[in-house]
Amino acid sequence: MWQCRGIIWGSKLVQIQRALRDESVNILKEGAEIMFRASLHFSELYGLSLLIEEIDVAYNLGELERRKKETIAKLTRRGSMTSTGSFACRW
Repeated sequence: MWQCRGIIWGSKLVQIQRALRDESVNILKEGAEIMFRASLHFSELYGLSLLIEEIDVAYNLGELERRKKETIAKLTRRGSMTSTGSFACRW
């Protein structure tokens, strides 16, 4: 079995964060699914790496919106959300 790591170098990270704006915190977190453009790099010392060069903002914002809608639907079904969009807490 082989492993491959994804790397975003500092200069690319700044560009990606600018493109993602306020959503960079939500998108660039462990376990997040992203669509990206990358190049493969092999080092005898570190093995195979994906050098992430660009993240598809439209895909990732669409995924966040889909999850938001799923969460709202789930809360509405459970009766935890009012018609004004506020949450009804049950203690």
